[in-house]
Amino acid sequence: MKRRHFLKQSAVFFAASCLTGQEMLASAVAKRNKGRIGLQLWSIRPELAQDVKGNLKKVAEIGFSAIETFGHFKENEKFFGLTAKELNGITKDLGMSISGSMYQGEEWLPENVNTPEWDSWKRCIADIHAMDAKWAVQASAPGIYIETMDQLKRIATYFELAGDLCRQNGLKFGFHTHEHNFIVIDGISAIDYLLQQTNPKQVFFQFDMCNVLDAGADPMEYMLNYPGRFPLWHATDYDIEKRQIVEVGKGDMNYPALFDKAKSFGLEQLTVEIHIPGDSFAMCKEAFNYFKQFKWTKGNL
Repeated sequence: MKRRHFLKQSAVFFAASCLTGQEMLASAVAKRNKGRIGLQLWSIRPELAQDVKGNLKKVAEIGFSAIETFGHFKENEKFFGLTAKELNGITKDLGMSISGSMYQGEEWLPENVNTPEWDSWKRCIADIHAMDAKWAVQASAPGIYIETMDQLKRIATYFELAGDLCRQNGLKFGFHTHEHNFIVIDGISAIDYLLQQTNPKQVFFQFDMCNVLDAGADPMEYMLNYPGRFPLWHATDYDIEKRQIVEVGKGDMNYPALFDKAKSFGLEQLTVEIHIPGDSFAMCKEAFNYFKQFKWTKGNL
């Protein structure tokens, strides 16, 4: 055996010996999912508050290959007691990766990124680097609700600045949409305005599918009209007649048609998010099993 190969094998054995048998099993399951099905950890936040490591192991055992975090916005804040680096280590041991994080930036920021008001974004960028992730997602619009064209213009400028800041630091910036972001202002929907007035090279959009249907919009139409702008999807479902969020596969979202065109749409990461009360892990598993039927999720394009 060559020395290089021996050292490599020894390192693998040492790393494996640091894991319990159950952790090794969870890691093996997650690694077998060569595809792109992730989980937004907001889905299991009550469980994480009780036991981060144990419940992340459950996520890996289901087969998720990635997680998306949330809430990086306060100085010295930890994720349920863990630093970004510590969370990354646990996630890697379980055979998963961290795709990115949602940043709850609700404040209006000045047009100079070198001011103290932008320090929270810079901390977020540092956290995402520590997690070996690449997606920085604005969880909602500043001020939450967009009501005027002046606000819309300010948001477009803000997104451009945040996108440029992230790009300079090797990350990708995006905006997570809600149903109220489809409001029409001066003859154009807020989403269309932001799509048209931001640079595709540094601002992407993450559709939360149930919110799109709730707004009366068609995700297929948007992805056909703006190819490449939606590399991340939050995988949810919605019953239009009942006007309520439902488990994936039980609503009106036409996922088979969307996945048929996922490659041309530029989809890179699918992230399951559970919005409804109940057994979170049972719903996570059901969602994972639903999405694994599609060739895209296995990387078979």
